[in-house]
Amino acid sequence: MAEDPDRLLVHVAGRVRRPGVYTLATGARIADALEEAGGGRPGADLDALN
Repeated sequence: MAEDPDRLLVHVAGRVRRPGVYTLATGARIADALEEAGGGRPGADLDALN
């Protein structure tokens, strides 16, 4: 796969609705990745993101 400097791949795992690898715009925030993954599931500790 060719690299695109305007996009980045992000792996979202844990207590989210749709874990997986997502392509986001460069400069995207962790909240954007969480939104792509469908948000947190019940019991998710959103203060413990990294």
